[in-house]
Amino acid sequence: MGGNEENLFVLMARVRRDIKGLPDALWERILWAIARRAGGERIYVPRPRKAQLEDMLLANASLDNRQLSKLLGISIRRVQQLKKAGGVK
Repeated sequence: MGGNEENLFVLMARVRRDIKGLPDALWERILWAIARRAGGERIYVPRPRKAQLEDMLLANASLDNRQLSKLLGISIRRVQQLKKAGGVK
């Protein structure tokens, strides 16, 4: 990704491609809400903490390591480490 220079709406378009099943009208409402509340602002998006990543691993346990890596934006090795540390199979 382009770091701090990337437009949030470009990022949201990528997220939209990854998340299937949400109606177009809902995406439009989300984008308008973001624009109203944060238009013109620089937004900081912190990386998920270990506990949050472990929760996401549990919620998506049916995915393989490669899919989890792509979904969470971390390396396959990091997925394996988190699974091992959290007792996730």
